[in-house]
Formats: sequence, C-alpha cells, structure tokens
Amino acid sequence: MIAEEILIPIESQIRSKLILSFCVIFADIVVIYNTSYYNVIHKLPKIKYPVC
Repeated sequence: MIAEEILIPIESQIRSKLILSFCVIFADIVVIYNTSYYNVIHKLPKIKYPVC
C-alpha cells in the first residue's frame, strides 16, 4: 500500500515532465521551422501569414 502511494505520484511527475519537455522540444522545432520559413515567406511580395 505504502509503496504504491509513493510510486504513483513519482510516475505521474515523470510523465508530466516528459510531456513538458516534449512540448518544449516541439516548440523549439516549430520556432526553427518558422524562422527558416520566415526568410522564404518574407521575400514573397507582401503576402502576410498569420502567426500563432
């Protein structure tokens, strides 16, 4: 009983940290992708793209 009560919160913490780090990595990829694309889009004649 005690072991389960200790393990479950740790497991959920690890899971939430993994999700958080995944989101951070994903955000970094999106930023890099957008910046490389921004240079291409910026050269197009006055077409504006919505940025999230």
